[in-house]
Amino acid sequence: SSTVSYAGEMNNDNVQNEVIILNDSVDPLLLNDHSEECNLEINPMGNGPKPKKYIYRSNLLRVAYAGEAAGLTTAANLLEHSLADAPADLSYASGTSMSNQIKNSTEYKSILKATKSALDNTTSSTYSKTSSTILNSTSDLKMAYNKVSYKVSATKKSGKWTINVVFSDTYDFDYISWKEYSGLGGTIVAIVNNYGATAQSVGAVVPYNIKVTVSSTYTN
Repeated sequence: SSTVSYAGEMNNDNVQNEVIILNDSVDPLLLNDHSEECNLEINPMGNGPKPKKYIYRSNLLRVAYAGEAAGLTTAANLLEHSLADAPADLSYASGTSMSNQIKNSTEYKSILKATKSALDNTTSSTYSKTSSTILNSTSDLKMAYNKVSYKVSATKKSGKWTINVVFSDTYDFDYISWKEYSGLGGTIVAIVNNYGATAQSVGAVVPYNIKVTVSSTYTN
């Protein structure tokens, strides 16, 4: 389950300008330079009256643009993908940029270390484990995935282990308590996340499933 909150990267000087995107009474065409593009992509009804879900989508598309500009590429792409009536599930193979991002994370390195230790203590030529973790060692991972489940599958051939870890997540928004976050940045995180949850409740954000496979080898 994702906690998307690019506004968490803001400083005090630009908070007021960013928070205006959360007001669904504001005509999204007036908000920023992406207005024309957002309207064409998100509101197929053109310039006529806009159902609320299209206003939410237009506002969240701006959040995605802001996230991408801030270097939060994965989080931005996953958010933008959710702003459709029937987003396809996503699957990324080992070796893709999405896979390599997780492979370079401290969370994956910890899983791999634990897996290697388990392989050193088994006499079998196969190994598997299912568990969960929180991907939050970088802002992009945290905002894109946060809590995920994963399955480790390993097979040994000619003395070498091939280790595949499949990370699974449902991209969606859950309401969070204000008490979970502190300070101005934390407050904005909660505002944006809960705005996403409200957008989901009116059909502007549509959940979908993500799978990312990360592969490694190990000789013991």
